Amino acid sequence: MKAYRTFHGAAGFLTAVAALAATVATAAVTASIDPAATNVVIVQNERLRVEINLGNGAHVTSFRYKGFDDAEIIFDWKTENGGLFKDLWYMQGWPGEFDKRRYECEIVKAGPDEAVVKTWTMSTGMSGNKKQDDLAGIRLEKTFRLKAGDRALSVAYEFTNQGEKGRRPAFWSQHAFDFDGKRKNSVYWRPTRFGVDWIAEKHTSDYGYWYVASQNAGWNGTTHRELRQGLMFLMDYNDLMQAYDNVAANTTEWMYDDVAIPAGKTWKTEVRLIPNVRKVSMSPWVNEERGAAEIGSDFVYSRKPNPAFVAWDRFDSDQVRADLMATRKVCEKHGCPLEFILKDISTVRYQPERLTEWARIAMQVAGG
Repeated sequence: MKAYRTFHGAAGFLTAVAALAATVATAAVTASIDPAATNVVIVQNERLRVEINLGNGAHVTSFRYKGFDDAEIIFDWKTENGGLFKDLWYMQGWPGEFDKRRYECEIVKAGPDEAVVKTWTMSTGMSGNKKQDDLAGIRLEKTFRLKAGDRALSVAYEFTNQGEKGRRPAFWSQHAFDFDGKRKNSVYWRPTRFGVDWIAEKHTSDYGYWYVASQNAGWNGTTHRELRQGLMFLMDYNDLMQAYDNVAANTTEWMYDDVAIPAGKTWKTEVRLIPNVRKVSMSPWVNEERGAAEIGSDFVYSRKPNPAFVAWDRFDSDQVRADLMATRKVCEKHGCPLEFILKDISTVRYQPERLTEWARIAMQVAGG
């Protein structure tokens, strides 16, 4: 079992033993038109390289991350459905009006500290032979942002109603990718009111969900267990309707509630895409056995022990040790990498040395 022994205290950090981490020298980030294909914008830094295809709905049609050995994770976007940040209206269904649309573009900032690429189009409400007036006259603006030295790609959306009447669109975000090219080995993770749920080609939801799941937090993630690779999408939970992870199509998707946009007004939301998120936070009130069984070796089991142990009238070192050992044992059983983080401390009864003692015990437990 791997143990990352870093402990966070109330007044700062109590660091016992820090995990070794590679230091990445900060270099410039750039944004430029691809000279070989003028409808493609290349955004890259030393860790990440993406291609935004303006002639194909401003989808990301190439995504190469150093942590994946620069391997391409977008399958053939020309003949299939590959691509990230594909825009749809929920009421139109797939593929909708934006799929092959050419977007306008402005490189707002080309570096060196940050690259910003703004793309936009106007919704007509027309998909196939059907027009929906409630979707017409909305300017969809999608702005990509990547900072120097960062692996996280941020995408900000603005939906501006340029019509004379109010609109109630429901946005749908789709991402089709695959880590090994075999199109059957991805695992899809989403937060539900029952706990973290996951599905795969040969594993159905433990909570009765399948592709569609009601979320209770703003994230959706996809991993490949053998390659130990993954993408985490973070989105605004306030307007989120549901996750839609289509195992058969290799897509990570979610839908937003329909949002009222008065004439002349704008609805905004943002998505952050982070490759290889490695931790799942485990609060003092989770079912540890169940959580460890689900997490396995895919993520770091980031345990947040109960801060009450340092707040009671008498500090009980045996109780602290027993609590931490219980977590260690369940993680050893299921092969989970483990870290302890002590947080949300309200009081130590004027005895700050309790934090030092807690850290000493945690070091011993983590070190075996």
